[in-house]
Amino acid sequence: MTDIQEFLSLPMETLVILAAGYIGYKISYTGRNKHHRTIDIAFISLTFGLIAKLALNNIADITGTPIVQAGLSIVIAALVSAIWRAWIEHLAKWVLRTTNISYSDGTLSAWDAMRTSHHCRPSQLVVRQINGTQLLCDNLIQFQEYPHGPCIYGEDGSIAMYVTHFRQDGGAEWDHCNPLEPDYGVAITFIPARQIAEIEIRHSTSV
Repeated sequence: MTDIQEFLSLPMETLVILAAGYIGYKISYTGRNKHHRTIDIAFISLTFGLIAKLALNNIADITGTPIVQAGLSIVIAALVSAIWRAWIEHLAKWVLRTTNISYSDGTLSAWDAMRTSHHCRPSQLVVRQINGTQLLCDNLIQFQEYPHGPCIYGEDGSIAMYVTHFRQDGGAEWDHCNPLEPDYGVAITFIPARQIAEIEIRHSTSV
């Protein structure tokens, strides 16, 4: 409790910068931060905190209300971090690959790279379980407006999906099933990572 009290006794500007920095970090690296060390978190947060500090300095003359100044600086830092996540990070990785500096995308695994990419639009999903059963969502797009739609890629390798077809081990044909029941709603199926042998994801190539 003493540590919290001492932390909250810091100047308001310092607290705003620290809060903005951490918010910026969470927005820009949510789902991609499992391998980050404490020093990584600290310096990335510091970078976005610096943006909030610069914003705070530049809007000081616009309004004399400290609360408004603090709010605007946090919003600006959050907006910059969202822009980084959406466009700039992808561009930076492209530059590194093009210049033969690095072909790594900074994620911990190939699965992390797939599940956190917003540039790919999955259109079909097949999950092969270790018992041989295969589950298929034939058209993910039709489920994108449903809860948790169109599917969920778990950090642990699990999958939640709307199953439209299934096939037993050795089966040649897919059996159709409808996850949508008019009287009860739509059913989503959760498959734990320990039950999954292979995941096949088809992506739309349309622009």
